[in-house]
Amino acid sequence: MFLLTIALAIWSVLEVTPTPGRPDSLQNLLVNAGRALNLREYAKARDYYDAAYQLDSNNVEVLRNLAILHTTVGDHPNALKLLLRAEQLAPEDPSVCNNLGTTYSVMNQPDKAVIYFERAHQLKPKNATYMTNLALEYAKLGKMPQAMELARQAIVLDTATADIPIILGDCFSLQRQYDSADFYYSRAISLGGKTAKLFYQRGFARQNLKRTADAETDYRFAIQRDSTCRDCRQGLGVLFVTQGKYSDALEQFSHVVQLDSMFNPGWVSLGVMYAMTGQGEKADSVLYKLMAKDTTLGYRMVDLINLENSKQQKKK
Repeated sequence: MFLLTIALAIWSVLEVTPTPGRPDSLQNLLVNAGRALNLREYAKARDYYDAAYQLDSNNVEVLRNLAILHTTVGDHPNALKLLLRAEQLAPEDPSVCNNLGTTYSVMNQPDKAVIYFERAHQLKPKNATYMTNLALEYAKLGKMPQAMELARQAIVLDTATADIPIILGDCFSLQRQYDSADFYYSRAISLGGKTAKLFYQRGFARQNLKRTADAETDYRFAIQRDSTCRDCRQGLGVLFVTQGKYSDALEQFSHVVQLDSMFNPGWVSLGVMYAMTGQGEKADSVLYKLMAKDTTLGYRMVDLINLENSKQQKKK
């Protein structure tokens, strides 16, 4: 059930750099645009950036920051166009490379994203943000040793950003080193990472460490943070099954399929719990649907029912 966390890669910080000889009007427009963007006044920010663009359409700072605005409102194609133009003007600017990597990443083009993240890192090798972004992309591509090495370097440079220990936690969890995963997820939480997904991930690690009480606490906290978190409820349901709490598990799996009717593990789990709570007709209905969709799913449900029945027989 574990899903690798791929957070949005971090943009280079929005900035306005004083430049000798630049018209005050352009400087003021960029400052005002940055303030509006930070206040989420996107229409106002767009007006300021458009005015700045009219004054100097070849200004890398204008292009980069206007691209940030486009990405902030979800317009990734136009952000990409602006950043590619900025790259032509300043191919050795690490922030432009980093933001190109970010844009390709959110557009689900990891092969291109990693090229630009690597370039940003090469141009500024001691920048923790660039290291973190490259580590995230390596993790997405399954390059765990490279991701871990970069994240370890970044965590020395930046001890206050939760994303870095999350990367390490993800890598350790995928390698089933759950004690180390728990350590880094806990560190991320202590740094302010309070998302439902992070608590789910730590709960998953703790469940595999047989720390069931701690895992349940994490799963419940995750659901309090986000009641629509499908994986959180699936994880809690699986935990209840291992404890023999079939009615509680049934409740969670019912929520799971309501949240995502196409999630096959949820339906398999729900069918098993119908059978284990004496609801044969409902179990048969789920089994019929699973067999019609994919016989492998149906047989999986039957095998799990037999496994749970065997556990119950051993307890008697």
